[in-house]
Amino acid sequence: MRKQIVKLAVLGTLLGVAGLANAAVPAGSLPGSFQSSVSATYTGSGSNGTITFNSTSPQVMQWGGTPSFSGQTVQAPSGVTTNAGLDIGQGATLTITNQASKGSGLLMIDATGNPSEIAGSLINSGTPEGIFVANSNGVTVDGTATISGPTGAFFGILGYTPDANSFLSTNVVDINGSTPTNNGPVTIAPGANLSGVSTLLVAGNGNVNIGASNISGSNAANNYFVASA
Repeated sequence: MRKQIVKLAVLGTLLGVAGLANAAVPAGSLPGSFQSSVSATYTGSGSNGTITFNSTSPQVMQWGGTPSFSGQTVQAPSGVTTNAGLDIGQGATLTITNQASKGSGLLMIDATGNPSEIAGSLINSGTPEGIFVANSNGVTVDGTATISGPTGAFFGILGYTPDANSFLSTNVVDINGSTPTNNGPVTIAPGANLSGVSTLLVAGNGNVNIGASNISGSNAANNYFVASA
């Protein structure tokens, strides 16, 4: 198994923020149908959804746009309120489950043209190396959000979109002086619960905002990286 590598050549600063306004996605809503590089199922009811796959290789899932990779359409479960993009409403929970005993990273791309908002819970229950959420229009993690994963797994929030095919072949997200991190802002609002994140990577434009209280007392408090233009 190829080890997940995140290359960092530019580091920004950790910023404390008092509060940030954001247009809320509907409460209890989940991401809609998407394109996947791996065979996957998307099940759920009410405000709870689960995406399940089985792979030891790096994988990509994309909401909106035209994927550059070969894949299949995974339909959202019926009977739930969905969003076009990678958005999770307050009170909703999206669980990502990789059934493989050892897995590589998962890149989740929002290419709808709108920012992504996580106001509910995003649970990594079986992708040991971790998950990237990427949107060149920006990503906001609201104060009502919870993000968690297996011990040792990372969570990356990217205000740009890495090359999907490169990730599939290398299992690497490369952040250096030529990386277009100036695409979209990344915000983690005060109150967000990241206590289940071992390593936090945030990369965006000059507006990389992290409420300092969000990572205090968590594993991520002593193991985070911020890259900004």
